[in-house]
Amino acid sequence: MGLYDSLVARYGEVFTLQDDGDGPYIKAWDSADPQPTPEQIAAWVAGDALGVAQAQATIALREAYEAHLAPYRLEYGGTESDGWPKQLEIARAIVAGTATPEQIATLESFCNSRGTVSPRESEYLEPLAQAQRILNNDVVWSAIYFPATGRRNGYQDQINAAQDAASVPQGPWEF
Repeated sequence: MGLYDSLVARYGEVFTLQDDGDGPYIKAWDSADPQPTPEQIAAWVAGDALGVAQAQATIALREAYEAHLAPYRLEYGGTESDGWPKQLEIARAIVAGTATPEQIATLESFCNSRGTVSPRESEYLEPLAQAQRILNNDVVWSAIYFPATGRRNGYQDQINAAQDAASVPQGPWEF
């Protein structure tokens, strides 16, 4: 693990590194915590073999987890999937018959917008049908997401429980 990854694992992304040819140093520090000295950084990186191994394993695990789920999210991207909880809330209310007028209008707007650009007339769905589609998609996504996330959490527990650098699991991570 390089200096940057080691620092991110320890402090988060609260700094900017620069290298003018004499080796990397912290150019900007944005934290209430005191900025570590070059000596502290070097000692931490060299002396904390367990912490470094755990940070490396955590980064590798996170990358494997995201890579596993990426094909399922490909169509939607981050922005749309950020709205999934709101879509589910509205869909559940519509199917249950408890939707507010605002929720109904929101889903009608979604359906109307989709219908204006879809090349197939059959792609327009009435709000109740769209709500059911959202709920069905959630069932499918949950069957993929929750087992993978449970495994990722279990692997992270193994990483965190390691007593020394040699016992930190390094994968392969299977989801």
